[in-house]
Amino acid sequence: MTEHELAETDVIDHAELATVMPLPQRNVEAPRPDVLSDSGVIVFSVDENVIDSMHQAARDRFPVHVASNIVQVVEILTESRPGVLVTDVTHDRNTIQVMTGRLKQILPELVTIIVSEHRDALDMIWLINHGQIFRFLRKPVSAGRCAVSIQAALQHHESLRANPMLADRHAVDDAGDAGVLSGVFDTLKSVRRLWA
Repeated sequence: MTEHELAETDVIDHAELATVMPLPQRNVEAPRPDVLSDSGVIVFSVDENVIDSMHQAARDRFPVHVASNIVQVVEILTESRPGVLVTDVTHDRNTIQVMTGRLKQILPELVTIIVSEHRDALDMIWLINHGQIFRFLRKPVSAGRCAVSIQAALQHHESLRANPMLADRHAVDDAGDAGVLSGVFDTLKSVRRLWA
């Protein structure tokens, strides 16, 4: 089965997924072959279809953390080190743009996947042009498309973590005004310094 065929299916054969898109090997303990990452994924959405599709895509291959607001996203980032943020743009477009940019400033190795409806194309173009998103998934999402996109995003996250100079190239310069959320992002900056 090709990557394209795999993305079109809602049923995921995780053993086949690992053979179609194998993970790069690193000099660490041998991981379970069916586990993608211990980094995990944050799903910032209240859409049950998006959340369910991410859980189906994950199975036991990576942890999934669900957040319904920006404060919860930052709390998850301070408690663990997820590598991928899946953001539902239909949540709140303006806040999402600022949040995505701020997170890329603070955590350039955090890889962002945007989930949105077709009508959000202009917002997507802005985010893509500013290097703030890795992939775009159009609603409704399927577990198959989620699995393929998350695997690619986790691989990209690992390459950014392994090469800090590459991660710095992906940092965002101007993320916009955080307004009332400035304090939330300041907390995350403090935690980021502890990770370094």
